[in-house]
Amino acid sequence: MTRGAVVGAGPHIEGFRWIRALGSGGFADVHLYHQQVPSRDVAIKVARPNVEGGNEAIRYEADAMARVSSHPAIVNLYGVGSLPDGRQFLIMEYCPVANIADQVRARPMDLASALDMMIRISSGVEMLHRSGYVHRDIKPGNIMLDSYKAPVLTDFGVSARIGEGAGGSVDGFSVLWAPPEQHDGNSVAEPSQDVWALASSLWTLLVGRSPFEDPIGDNTTVAVAMRVRSGRLRGIARADVPEELDEVLRAAMSVDPARRTRSALAFAQSLQGIQRLAGLPVTPIEVRDAPHMPRPSVPGPASPAGFPVPVPSQGEGTRPRGASAAQDVTIRSGVGFDFSESGVVPIADSWHHPRNLSTGRAAEASFDDEEERVVRRLPVPAIIALVLVGAVVVAGLVVAMLTGGGHSVRIDPTEAPTASQEDPSKLTVPPAAPTGLSGRVEGDSIVWTWTAPADSNYTSDQLMFQYRLERPGEAPLGASSPVASVTLPATRGGDNCLTVRTVVASSGLQSQSINACVAVN
Repeated sequence: MTRGAVVGAGPHIEGFRWIRALGSGGFADVHLYHQQVPSRDVAIKVARPNVEGGNEAIRYEADAMARVSSHPAIVNLYGVGSLPDGRQFLIMEYCPVANIADQVRARPMDLASALDMMIRISSGVEMLHRSGYVHRDIKPGNIMLDSYKAPVLTDFGVSARIGEGAGGSVDGFSVLWAPPEQHDGNSVAEPSQDVWALASSLWTLLVGRSPFEDPIGDNTTVAVAMRVRSGRLRGIARADVPEELDEVLRAAMSVDPARRTRSALAFAQSLQGIQRLAGLPVTPIEVRDAPHMPRPSVPGPASPAGFPVPVPSQGEGTRPRGASAAQDVTIRSGVGFDFSESGVVPIADSWHHPRNLSTGRAAEASFDDEEERVVRRLPVPAIIALVLVGAVVVAGLVVAMLTGGGHSVRIDPTEAPTASQEDPSKLTVPPAAPTGLSGRVEGDSIVWTWTAPADSNYTSDQLMFQYRLERPGEAPLGASSPVASVTLPATRGGDNCLTVRTVVASSGLQSQSINACVAVN
C-alpha cells in the first residue's frame, strides 16, 4: 500500500462511517472507517472502479488472509462485503502504526527488538506456507504495529498458492526486497521467496534501508535487480550485531533457492539462536499444524549457514494461539516497540560496509514508502523488459525510485562494485556502447549480432549486454546476453527492432544504446 497517494473520500458503507483515506494499492484504496456495531475503527480496502480484476483480487486476498488471520502476527480479517455498484471490499483490523518503514528509516531498531519482531512475523509466514500460500511481498512497509504495539503482517494482495503463478494478484512486488527468481514473471510461488524477503526485511530493520540499495550510487530498477542477482550481501557492520547474524542472513538470501534456508520456521529458529548467543530473551515461535497441509520435516541441528540451531522445545515451537505460556520462561511479557528509545542511527555506507566501522554516524534516510519501487503485474515479457532494461518505461508500468540522495559518505574503492579497484575515478564511468548492430532473417527467427566495445575501463567478463526487442503487435521482450549475439523469434508484418546497450554486471552502469530494425514481411 502506498501512503500519500491522492485518494478521495471512501464510498458510503451501511453501518460504517468514513473517517479518512489511508492509502492506495495496485487495485484498491484503503480507508479508515468507524464501525457502528461493534464500535471500533477498522481499515476497509475497496476495489477501485474500472480496475480489471479488482474484485477477483479482493476475493483472492480474502481467501489467503482467512487461512491465517487468527495468528497473532497477521492482521485480522473481520469480513468481506460488496457495494451497490458491485465493487467488493475487505474489513480489516486498523493498525495505528501504518508501517514500520517510516520508523526504521529514521532510526533503525536495536538488535533485541528487530530479532523479536522478525521471529514473530516469521511465525505467521510459516503458518501461511503451511496453509498453502506465499505472501510474495514481505517488506518493512507491509509490517504494522497493532493497538498493542505488536507487529502484524498485512497486504496479501499479491499472494499466490504454492506452485502456482501470480494467482489473482493484479499488483506486483517490491524489487528491493524480492529474491532474484521473483523478477522472472514465469516463476511460480514458493515459500523460499518469502524466506528471502524475511531476511532482507530484517537487514532493513537494523540498517535503515534495503540491503540492495546503494545510498550514493545508481538505484534504478535495473541496477537494484542486478545487485540482487549478484549474490553479494553487505555485512550489517554494527557493534551490537554478531557476525553470526550475517551468516544467517546470507543463508536465507542465497541466490539459489535450493540452497536457501529451507523454511520460515528454520529462519525463525536461526534467529532464536542469535538471541541465545547475544544473551537476549528468546521469542517463542507460534506455529501449529495447518489442516490438510503436510507438516514440514523437523529441522536438523544446524541452519544452512552452519550456525547451531537447537530444535525448539514444546514451549518455543508449537504453542498455538491461546495456549498457556506459563511454562515458557522465555516469553516476553510486554510485546511492543518504541523506536524513540533506540540508540541506533542509520548507517551510511558504500555497497560494502566494513564491519569495523562505527555505527554512530547519522545519515539521511534512503528509502521512502511514498516512493516505493514496485513492479506492477504485466505480461511476462514486459516484466522481464522492466527488470533487465532500466531505461525502458513499459506502458502501464509504474516504477518509483527509492533514492537516498545527499549522502556525504565515500565509496571505499577497494570494495566498490566497479571494473577497477585501483582507480576510484572509474567508480562512475559508464561503459562504452556496442557497435555494428545488424540482423538477418533465418526462417522464423532473426539472428542479431553486434561488436563488443573495446573498453579500457572494464574487462570483457565484467560486461554484459541488455537488449529490448519490439515487434508488430507484440509486447516488448527484454533480456540480457553475455555474448554479442542473440537469436530471437521474428514477427511478420513490419519492422522487428532491437535496442542493445552495454552494462557493467556488478554495478548496473549502462552505456548509450544502439538500435537496428529488420523488416519481416
